[in-house]
Amino acid sequence: MEAFDADQFADIRNQENLHYPFADRRDWEVGSFLLMSSLSMKAIDKFLSLDLVSEKSNIKSLPLSFRSARELRGLAELLPQLGPRWHCKTMETSCETKRPARLFYRDAVDCLAYLFSNLLFKDWLELSPYRVFETAERLVRVYSEWMSAGVAWGMQEELPDSATLLGAILSSDKTNITNMCGSRVAHPLLIGLANISSAIRNKASSNAFLLTALLPIVKFIHPVKRMQTLLADRLYHDSVVFVVEPLKIAARIGIMLSDPAGNSRYCFTPLASCIVDTPEACTIACTDPNDLQAYFKTCAKDRLNGVQKPFWDDWECSDPANFLTPEPLHHWHCEFYDHDIWWCMNAVGNAEIDFRFSIMQPITGQRHFAKGITTLKQVTGRVQRDLQRYIIGVIAGAAPAGVVRAVRALMDFHYLAQAPIINDDGCKAIQRALSEFHRYKQSIIAAGARCGESGNVLEHWQIPKLELMQSVVPSIPDSGPAIQWTADTTERAHINLIKDPASSTNNREYEAQICCALDRLEKCRDFELATCIREWERGMAPTAAADGDGSDDEIVYNTDSEDDNTDSGLPLDGLTDNRRISDYFLKARQPGGGQELRPPRTFVDGPTAFQLNFDPAIGSAKIDDVAETYGLPDLRAALGDYLARARAGQTFTRMQIWQKVRIQQKLYHDGNIVLPPQTLVAHPTKRDWPHGRYDSIVVNVDDRVGHTVCELRLIFRLTPPPNQTPWWSNQFLTYVHRFDVVPHSANDGVDPITRLTKLKRAARAAGDAFGDVVPLS
Repeated sequence: MEAFDADQFADIRNQENLHYPFADRRDWEVGSFLLMSSLSMKAIDKFLSLDLVSEKSNIKSLPLSFRSARELRGLAELLPQLGPRWHCKTMETSCETKRPARLFYRDAVDCLAYLFSNLLFKDWLELSPYRVFETAERLVRVYSEWMSAGVAWGMQEELPDSATLLGAILSSDKTNITNMCGSRVAHPLLIGLANISSAIRNKASSNAFLLTALLPIVKFIHPVKRMQTLLADRLYHDSVVFVVEPLKIAARIGIMLSDPAGNSRYCFTPLASCIVDTPEACTIACTDPNDLQAYFKTCAKDRLNGVQKPFWDDWECSDPANFLTPEPLHHWHCEFYDHDIWWCMNAVGNAEIDFRFSIMQPITGQRHFAKGITTLKQVTGRVQRDLQRYIIGVIAGAAPAGVVRAVRALMDFHYLAQAPIINDDGCKAIQRALSEFHRYKQSIIAAGARCGESGNVLEHWQIPKLELMQSVVPSIPDSGPAIQWTADTTERAHINLIKDPASSTNNREYEAQICCALDRLEKCRDFELATCIREWERGMAPTAAADGDGSDDEIVYNTDSEDDNTDSGLPLDGLTDNRRISDYFLKARQPGGGQELRPPRTFVDGPTAFQLNFDPAIGSAKIDDVAETYGLPDLRAALGDYLARARAGQTFTRMQIWQKVRIQQKLYHDGNIVLPPQTLVAHPTKRDWPHGRYDSIVVNVDDRVGHTVCELRLIFRLTPPPNQTPWWSNQFLTYVHRFDVVPHSANDGVDPITRLTKLKRAARAAGDAFGDVVPLS
């Protein structure tokens, strides 16, 4: 707020119009919406000339302070500059280039200070290292954030007393900014702050990564193509050295920065993590670099790329062995699609694996591969994750046992290693899974499944991403869980920070236009935050929007669903972008939205929240008609058994039917974080589903019997007679078909190869499916 009050128009905003240069809040809201949208200037001009009601009334008749896109952008330039400013520098190169190597950059310390002082991160900042143990005996350590691991502790010990450690995160990767055709490429360098909680930092809507530089991409005029690559690597490091030099100085001597509460802190800025998909930043020069070609040949013997001065050189407390952290997206999920899935296809056969994927039960929220996987073209990280969920069940019984064991061990490794909170015992389990893969990996070669591009069987395991898995367990005690360093967030940031702004450029000098577009967006976000704070201080903050009706489009989010842990009372909700997770735990405690109905449509039972549609799919139906439609001949008998066990009389003839229910739980490792809801479907036969669609569920019978797996066949509520409200009319029920565990001689139903439990449909003596009624709770 100091920068907001130091602006040249601060007196006007404090005394006359808070939203100057806009006329008022309504004028600012329209302008902000247009400025932050992806509309081009031509589209904005067209919008401002639209007819609203009649030919005599259009948007220009509204009391707006702008009449065109040019005027709107002119007003945006008058907004206060609260964030770091953009600069441009022409980098010198040792070899001639086809065009100047221009570096667009912002002061890296200013970027880090901007994140550190951002009020949106006030309750999610960790300012000092800490240790967490499972028990008071302090035998088992728990690692959740960078500040909870060993490297942060070691850095803090080297700092002066009362100094604050700010871990810088860098991420760089080339990205295409043209679609379908063209060769426009940008090389963004993003910066983040490791002190921000990873749960918040890794949300794209938090804007916790700033674009600190657009690195130059040029073509060198050199007769040897490989030397062009070497020169490009050197230019990359020289550019990053220039950008991060203020961070190096601050890491060496410290700098005074303001935290979100306005307190000044003596801060040091070592490099906590560098999120990259290639090891381009970890090379070290060993010989004289004057003769490039001879120098490169010498470096190649030691697997170096010829860079004689890497950017992290002389960066205090920064060691590549620590800041080059494992990166789950490229090192695990991309490795799975590049290697593991091909082993499975070679072992099973393309036709067979496609068939097995095509007959898998569709699951809401996960991709269904109706045409198999061998013809996939565009494979995203989400598709790679969905494939890993299915793959063991798909190849079981078709691939050799050793191949299944090896692939299953890698899937266990991926699953365990991406946990947000890991203790010492978890590290041991991750290492055991990786060791098991190495124990069975030769089975893949023996089956002829590890093949090269020519189809020849490869007899080696020289896979860099597989080798990088060896560093996962050692990095957890040093830098915390690897999932906090995933490139999912930074890859998404490339869309928001590079591709979207580039789409509105004229493809000429697009780097400068990207910087201008980002500057406008940040000005709008900062101005909205500052005006909200000032309105709150004046006691005139706008009231929050009314709660929604519980539909799928409702946006509800609360990281701590019990109580809002923000004690400042500031109206900060809604200042971040994108959709939020619906919180049914919170909704169940609020009035309205179907809560006045009996039974309520949203309710909580223990650690699980349930949500059903306001209106049933079938408002009233006879029990016999439902039994015929859903193919449940024993429905009436099952209802009788359920009510007999509950000692209730049968005074009903009709029921209401729902075809889906959403269930929600909280994160196992942190009960304050609400997970996305899952949808369970029980739908009868229709054209697209000739056999209906029924999801499988796990039912908790009781504490003594434990759990059983069932198929959800019907979601319903019994309709009571008129003027009667028996207890069973105030709860939702389900009809399920039970599965039984197939016993195994040595593992009590667990297959020793897949580590999965084998099931079969429970049947009566006559062969009919065994059905039962279970309350939805």
